[in-house]
Amino acid sequence: VIAHESRNCLQRIHAGVEILHLDLSDRPEFVDELKRIEKASHSLTKLFEDLRDYAAPIQLQLDTHNIRRVWRAAWENLNHIREERETELRDVSHNDVDLCIPLDEFRIEQVFRNLMENSLAACDNRAEIEIVCQDVQEEGGAALRIHVRDNGPGLTDDQSKHIFEPFFTTKSKGTGLGLAIAKRIIEAHDGHMSVGNGVHDGAEFVITLPRDRV
Repeated sequence: VIAHESRNCLQRIHAGVEILHLDLSDRPEFVDELKRIEKASHSLTKLFEDLRDYAAPIQLQLDTHNIRRVWRAAWENLNHIREERETELRDVSHNDVDLCIPLDEFRIEQVFRNLMENSLAACDNRAEIEIVCQDVQEEGGAALRIHVRDNGPGLTDDQSKHIFEPFFTTKSKGTGLGLAIAKRIIEAHDGHMSVGNGVHDGAEFVITLPRDRV
């Protein structure tokens, strides 16, 4: 409710700023102030969207998708962040692993986008993200396990312990809800998400999704 009502107020702010941009286009000192207002309102909008995503029930629209296409779509949609940096996405999954599983395409792309954004923010120079998939057997049956790794500084023991807690963040800016929402999305698929075991350099997140989710 808070997110919904607040977004209505922010939409009125957006509309007012757009009108002022037109009226004050020849006054650069005011245009700069308007840009700061606009940036702040967009940040608030993102915060309320994260709050809504975390608090609201997750409704899935399941269909069979190739999960490789989903994470590649997430990568492409981050082009505006990557375009001025040296980045690489490596898919080192074995060809005999079937990557077609039941999932909500929009929601799982949201998970990959969050992980990739975090990796890009954590890596100082060249950002490398590696994705490895493998078949596993869980108590409920066959599942697909996805490892997402980067070449950043990795996570401390304390960060690994709290990383999925709401409002916990390792960034200077951010709501600290991204990974909490990602974990909820995976659990809504009857899967689970965890931090890697620390064997590899950088941060690693492990996602396990069941193959027979209906």
